[in-house]
Amino acid sequence: MIVNRLRRFANGLANRFRPGLVLALLLCGLAFPLHTSAQLIVNIGAGKTVSLSIAIPDFLGAGNKSTALSRKVTKVLRNDFKISHDFNVVNPLSYQESATKNGIDPGTFDFAPWDNVKAQVLLKGRVIETGGGVKIQYRLYEVGSKQKVLQEDFLLSATQRKALRWYTHIISEKVYRKFAKRKGIFTTKIVCVRILGTSQELWYMDFDGSNASKLTNNGSINALPAWSPDGQHIAYTSWKARNPDLYVLNRISGRAKKVSRYRGLNSGAAWSPDGKQIAFSASLGRANMDIYVMNSNGSGLRRLTRAKSWERNLSPSWSPDGKQITFVSNRYRNPQIFVMNADGSSQRQITTQGNYNQAPKWSPDGNWILFTGRDEKARFDIFKVNPKTRKVVRLTQGRGSNTEADWSPNGRNIVFTSTRSGVPKLFIMGADGERTKDEVARQITFLSGTFQTPSWSPNFYR
Repeated sequence: MIVNRLRRFANGLANRFRPGLVLALLLCGLAFPLHTSAQLIVNIGAGKTVSLSIAIPDFLGAGNKSTALSRKVTKVLRNDFKISHDFNVVNPLSYQESATKNGIDPGTFDFAPWDNVKAQVLLKGRVIETGGGVKIQYRLYEVGSKQKVLQEDFLLSATQRKALRWYTHIISEKVYRKFAKRKGIFTTKIVCVRILGTSQELWYMDFDGSNASKLTNNGSINALPAWSPDGQHIAYTSWKARNPDLYVLNRISGRAKKVSRYRGLNSGAAWSPDGKQIAFSASLGRANMDIYVMNSNGSGLRRLTRAKSWERNLSPSWSPDGKQITFVSNRYRNPQIFVMNADGSSQRQITTQGNYNQAPKWSPDGNWILFTGRDEKARFDIFKVNPKTRKVVRLTQGRGSNTEADWSPNGRNIVFTSTRSGVPKLFIMGADGERTKDEVARQITFLSGTFQTPSWSPNFYR
């Protein structure tokens, strides 16, 4: 009954507001979702950049032989760095190291085989089972200087062993920070909507798509999740009380609190950088929609835009300094990307290319705004626009429909929904997009069903 009612609502919007059809449907969670990696650059010090190639030979087990457990750790590490796009992972089939000289400590192996395959960074390690626990050792080397730059030995208890994959992600994070001098993406999570049959629930997972689990289980329509800056809460829209209300879910307790219950749509929540406010779209029972801001507990509602009849102001996203908000508006007929001050003043259009642009997300460094655009062939792809110069850069092309993009917390990666493998799934690409055949995004969700509207968490490893 709810689904049919929402479909009728969306169809009504389509008849009277055709340029915004997909946006309207997305708000109902029923539409097709709206919405790469040459060797990436890693910053080493002020202004200096280099391209780093990393070799990760199989971690050893007892007696310097690889075991099932050590191979699992190695596989996770290699996949982490491939997804991150900030390192070129040297193909293991090219490794030349002798089996008799494959230790992990200085003097137990030669650097020449790694120099031969043009590895600049070498990550070696060992995984040893100790009763019910696991001991992990790893050593990080700069191949050119033959210097060890990072090492760690740590023991996981039998209980901690169950989270072996998570601790492996922490190794990747420490290696990344050593060279990049910034936080990585390895201890982040992604929340999204998974549609499976008649079920449309919130799911969340590690950044690489592993450990996926259900966050909501109310049997209703749940849509458009958004992480709080501290990673402890997720705002989302749900029809579980028959009206599309806005909720805030505590990630630890699993309890959700309704923070906006105005008649009509309450959707598209976006947290302010300090986590004290939430911007969102609401109709308040009218045919048009506006951007509002409230305190994170639902108090202090303030209206920022003034839509005329059947105009839509949607999908707010804060600038990283909290002084501006980008949003979508069809006030000049076609949906375009706009920017305004956080108090609603100085509203201005920043996209003019294309006639159907939507779902903006401001980058962590403030230099770009991601958005989904429809091209001249009626295909959806990911673009970014500089809010100052209004320069537009296309990030995807020729690989299905690509929509609903969000930035990683360090601004180096982008997660988005794509149909390139058939049913919409989640993919991750570098912030510069899919420029060459070597910069193609990597798929991270493989479970059945449709995955859409991803939101990327902050880094959980401090």
